[in-house]
Amino acid sequence: MFISYFDETGDDGYPKNSKDSYFIQIADFISYFVFLNFTDPKNWHNRLKTWFDENKLKEIIKLLDPIFNKHASTSDPHGFVCYPK
Repeated sequence: MFISYFDETGDDGYPKNSKDSYFIQIADFISYFVFLNFTDPKNWHNRLKTWFDENKLKEIIKLLDPIFNKHASTSDPHGFVCYPK
């Protein structure tokens, strides 16, 4: 029998605060590190720079790489699409 994430956790697809949903927390985590991937490290917040650097970002992006839709864009190795171009 197939048990989905939503059945097992009791989470649902309705909008809510991320603290109330592991699914939304994971989506927030992924989107934040993808955002950092496109941001110049010189512009990162000073508190972030005290414990995080470009090498750690590359590690996280490498870990997340298998879940990225590489067919979305042929111009980016991860399939990221950015607008405006």
